[in-house]
Amino acid sequence: SDVREVVSQLREDDSIDLTDALNTLIEGVPGLRIHLELPPRFTIDDPRRAQLLLRCAQEIITNAVRHANARNLWLSFERTPDRKLAIHARDDGRGAIQLRHGNGLTGMRERLSQFGGQLDIVTAKDQGFS
Repeated sequence: SDVREVVSQLREDDSIDLTDALNTLIEGVPGLRIHLELPPRFTIDDPRRAQLLLRCAQEIITNAVRHANARNLWLSFERTPDRKLAIHARDDGRGAIQLRHGNGLTGMRERLSQFGGQLDIVTAKDQGFS
């Protein structure tokens, strides 16, 4: 389903609960076990930020399946002490000697920067991505 539709359906008292949306997103991903860690009552007030987080999660999952050949993906969301949001992802896939930024990673980096965020990727051959 379209991320915008999901975000609009999850509105509750002027905030969006992303727990259900993220759990739905990870259900039934073929060949990948996703270990999801979320803060309690994971709500976002801004629908654009909620959409951004869901799109980032989508891209991370897609890359783990299509490019990393991973069996497991650890995906966690947390609020930092200064009230920012951080997404941490790590897979057990094949990694890469040299990272190539395709359209998906470039788009994720651009969307994050629009909100003052950044994308940091670490990889090595046979060491997965994080």
